[in-house]
Amino acid sequence: MSGPPLRAPARLALALSGALLLTGCAGGVAAPAAGDAGAPQPGGTYTHALESTPSPQCFDAAQQRNHVALNAIRPLVDSLVDQDPETGEITPWLASSWETTDGSSYRFTLVENATFSDGLPVNAEAVKANLDRIAALGATAIGAQPLFEGYAGTDVESEFVATVRFDFPNAPFLQAAAGAWFGLISPADTGRTAEDLCSGDYAGSGPFVYEAFARDQEFSVTKRAGYDWAPPSAGHTGEAYLDRLVFSFVPEGSVRTGLLQSGQVESVSEIQPQDLPAIEGAGLEVITVDVPGYGPTYFANARSELGGDAAVRAAVQRGIDRQEVVDAIYGVPGFEPARSVLTPSVPYYVDLGDRLVHDPDGARAILDEAGWVPGPDGVRVKDGRRLEISVLGSSVFLRTQELIQQQLAAIGISAPIRQLDEASTASALAAGDYDFYQWTMTRADPDVLRAVFSSDHTAQGYALLPPSELDTYLDGQLAEVDPARRAELVRSAQEYIVDNAWAIPINSRARTFGLAGHAHGLRTDAESKLNFYDAWVESS
Repeated sequence: MSGPPLRAPARLALALSGALLLTGCAGGVAAPAAGDAGAPQPGGTYTHALESTPSPQCFDAAQQRNHVALNAIRPLVDSLVDQDPETGEITPWLASSWETTDGSSYRFTLVENATFSDGLPVNAEAVKANLDRIAALGATAIGAQPLFEGYAGTDVESEFVATVRFDFPNAPFLQAAAGAWFGLISPADTGRTAEDLCSGDYAGSGPFVYEAFARDQEFSVTKRAGYDWAPPSAGHTGEAYLDRLVFSFVPEGSVRTGLLQSGQVESVSEIQPQDLPAIEGAGLEVITVDVPGYGPTYFANARSELGGDAAVRAAVQRGIDRQEVVDAIYGVPGFEPARSVLTPSVPYYVDLGDRLVHDPDGARAILDEAGWVPGPDGVRVKDGRRLEISVLGSSVFLRTQELIQQQLAAIGISAPIRQLDEASTASALAAGDYDFYQWTMTRADPDVLRAVFSSDHTAQGYALLPPSELDTYLDGQLAEVDPARRAELVRSAQEYIVDNAWAIPINSRARTFGLAGHAHGLRTDAESKLNFYDAWVESS
């Protein structure tokens, strides 16, 4: 398989914000040659088995935050800028350069040869139409809107120069603009209804065009003729190699493995740990990719009686044996015990592992001091109430929840398994009907902290925190374009969250992909989304 190392680390933690202070310049990492497979062969159909049906089944990136759907959307739309998956640096794409001084405005100079698949130019008017559309969607833009706060408009300075303005400095916007959420579609489509655009049948700026969508089954795209504006990080120029790309929705892990082993698909997502020996034994390639953002985490609900109880949170944090979770549930490379609320692949990550230790005796002492005494069945009680926490979580984490349930029982906390369907989970979240919510989130920027922990953020504010000094750190990093100062603010935010146990991170997160021997060139972007522009298949 060709491609750069598929990893999005924080080794150059200052590169992301440092790029904000400069005019963009060419860069990025190109994919190496395909080695023994020979030169890439154009043509053919490539099928990738995704691990679930997208929820919701909407293929408009602005309206989507589900990574399964975003993998299928990415081939249709290009972004203003790219983010190097190895360094975190922001590099050119549809914008050849950009400038900002304080993060409250961004002046983009666009490449002049890019078009949408309906023939219209990717120009400043198109950028304005796209960003205005997202702003008009408001809360419907569940993917883009949380990354777009303070948008004040876009000024068209000339045909290929646009300045995006904000009411206040928005330092993370440039990184957000690299994601599929802000992928550009034709201005001829921006006026269509949100429901209509969910079909995915629109004119995009990317190397593929929509072909068909079969609900609960698959989403397919075909090569776009004449495409020739890939970012410098790509492994080639010109049109994509593949004639056709099919995303098949296959929730059962064993079925995905079987499809890969039998050669019915070229690649699969989310190989299960128990299937790895069979795949590797068959000589198939396995790729592990770090996922930036939050790994599996218990987010405390500050408005619930037990989630808002500092002693309970502190005891839960100390009662969880993260190493046992990693060894028992995962046992594969890429998964490590959490050492901060952020994963290591997020810029400005701080290792706080010495504050996230397994200390059951310390947890028992905290509960004793708070008046929670062991009851006759081992569950602690206080003022006649059992210490039974409500943990809302996805079935994806069922095995983790079962193990953590046993670990917490050892310190006197009952944590019954609570699995709800999607609609019921949404209702429980809206009502605040949980003490802890187990969840993950992907973003290669530390502003992901604000999405959950800001006291005035409602899009994904599952912590439901009251105003505190944490807001100072979170709002400060949003407005801070100086890398060193932003790093300190992000450090303070991580320390505050961990020290107050508002988040109880369990482990880092990785995605594991499997590739057939005849498939080559698969890459991922900085946020672990799949990139098929360089992908190709050997002819039989």
